[in-house]
Amino acid sequence: LAALRSFFRVVWCGSKIGESLSFTASEEQLVVRSMNATRSVASEFCFSKYFFDEYALADSRSRKLITSTVAAKFLLPAVKNPGLVKQLTFSLLVKDQVLLIELLLKSDILKRFHIPGEDSEILRAVYSTDRCTCNASVRPRFLSDILSNFHGKLEEIKFACSSSQFRVLSFAEDEDENAMNVLLRTEIVVDVKEFEEYFFPKADVVELTFSFKAFRAILELAEGFDVPLRIFFDKGGLPIVFLVSYPGTVNQSFQAQFILATRQHITDSAGSSRTDLQSTAESGRRPSSLAEKALASTAPESSTRRGNASIASFLTRGDHDDRSWNRAANSEEVPAHAEKSGMDERRGDRGGVEDDDEFVEGTPPPE
Repeated sequence: LAALRSFFRVVWCGSKIGESLSFTASEEQLVVRSMNATRSVASEFCFSKYFFDEYALADSRSRKLITSTVAAKFLLPAVKNPGLVKQLTFSLLVKDQVLLIELLLKSDILKRFHIPGEDSEILRAVYSTDRCTCNASVRPRFLSDILSNFHGKLEEIKFACSSSQFRVLSFAEDEDENAMNVLLRTEIVVDVKEFEEYFFPKADVVELTFSFKAFRAILELAEGFDVPLRIFFDKGGLPIVFLVSYPGTVNQSFQAQFILATRQHITDSAGSSRTDLQSTAESGRRPSSLAEKALASTAPESSTRRGNASIASFLTRGDHDDRSWNRAANSEEVPAHAEKSGMDERRGDRGGVEDDDEFVEGTPPPE
């Protein structure tokens, strides 16, 4: 039952990040991926075949990957109450483009969910932790306690890291800094000795600003597995990577990687610090709207360009080879599905299930 709850947690976590989840099956592993609409957060969950009681492909001789992408809103009803489930059977029906989930409840009732697939462009986020000069390891419960001091509707959070201190700050990009309705700012200072591991060879402070909602979802997942959360980063403007590994009965039977875009912090000639989002040229994508095109062409050097931080420059097509972190031994490279970019980017970081939706263990669903 522990593995069953773990699988449900992964689906729930991926649904918090993106509106769609992609499932990619190979001979050695099942990979679940999600990405938010603005392509600023990407998640990848790898289940070794040993994680499951039974795992098989219909044609084990074929090297072709089996993929399916489904809407999270159709998938969540099947995974909301793991405490009521005795057994789960999970099938990717390629011909029908359907994800079939069968739940055998403890009451011996069998539930079937036929979830239709979606057409999606095949993309995956690739960013090696070898590029990160700094890393840390910490118990997720410790960070969860810190986040409990911040407003739940906060859009972004900032880490300010140095060799002796780790500061967590609320972040809001105000339209008018002189406005009377300035948001409440929260800052918590942590001694680096509170971390299980903390490696920071830089002399200057590194500031990293990224999605608060995605970070909460990551902590909830890591806390459910009761394993340390590993953090890799270099500087603002480059992605921050979070890793969760769960050995289980077989070494590294489950791993999760989260790649989050960060804002770029720049100090101008006057010595003051400002926050600059990745430009469309740096992120590798075209301006998504007339307003963004105008801002990109007319913003002065001393002002902050507005838009969405992106990991677009770290996306690769599934038919291209890469050297990602979870490359399976003796198996093909596993590509991912991602949402098409035609979604409304004004929604910002949203796109998955809302924070007030809950993952319930052992509680029957409402009538």
